[in-house]
Amino acid sequence: MIKFQTYRLRHFAFPLLLAILLIIAISTFLYGIIVHLNIQSIPDWLMQIIIPCILGGIAIQRVYPRLLNRFEFRLPSYFSTLPKLVLYLLMMGMSLVVIHYSAKSIRYNFGKTLYVKSVNDLQPHEQPYFLEMGDWYADRLRVIPLNTYEMTGLFTKKVQLRSLFVMPVFSRNTAYRTKAKAWLAVDYKKIVSETEFKSNQGRDFYEESLSHFRKINVREYLYLEQYPNNKFYRIYLNLVQTHSYFQSGYAYIYKGQNIHRDTLSLYYATVTSVILLLACFPVSLLISLLFQPLKEK
Repeated sequence: MIKFQTYRLRHFAFPLLLAILLIIAISTFLYGIIVHLNIQSIPDWLMQIIIPCILGGIAIQRVYPRLLNRFEFRLPSYFSTLPKLVLYLLMMGMSLVVIHYSAKSIRYNFGKTLYVKSVNDLQPHEQPYFLEMGDWYADRLRVIPLNTYEMTGLFTKKVQLRSLFVMPVFSRNTAYRTKAKAWLAVDYKKIVSETEFKSNQGRDFYEESLSHFRKINVREYLYLEQYPNNKFYRIYLNLVQTHSYFQSGYAYIYKGQNIHRDTLSLYYATVTSVILLLACFPVSLLISLLFQPLKEK
């Protein structure tokens, strides 16, 4: 029995785990290069989803035939395409989760940080991942608010509520005499049931968000972090372009951060390690149970 399980480990679980690790290693290495070179024209979803999926397709074409030399799927033969699909989906599920957290660690560790004395020192079309400034001022009285909602949930109907606030960032010395050189975004989100949403259209949440926004002290932020390039970033971009203090070339949209980058990098690196140790290896073993050797060794 022990010899049989060793055979399963050596010839199935370990090759599968190695394929997963290679997908993760190549994807995070490429993402690290992009972050280090500060190439922001390449979207994160391409580096963290599309490329890993392509690598996974290549891996499954290479790994799967070799596994079939020694193993066969436990289900009946008319599930002919299922074994490869099962392996691919499970491989990519684990790989994408690990890549997501490792990419965050890489971003906080290697992302470009710009140090300037004043927000006025920012140059057009220069947007680092992180920004630390001595002289800056965000005016909450000139904020642009926006409330949104969208349906979510696969099995139960849920509504995701969001309150978005974006405000101009000036130098304290030249506030309102110049256009904004950056923009500070603050958002809140909450998921509620469809019934709860229909009762008040999310007004309670929007009022709570506005109340909290009025109380925040933006000067407590240690640094500003580039807002993720997602659909809400594009919403913010459209909002700031309608603001009277907007000027072309300075559509820098940031969010405030009060946790040190080293701490965040270490946190996400730890999460990555925990997932690898407590999820990827055990799941590889569980996947191997779906297959059985052509003959016991």
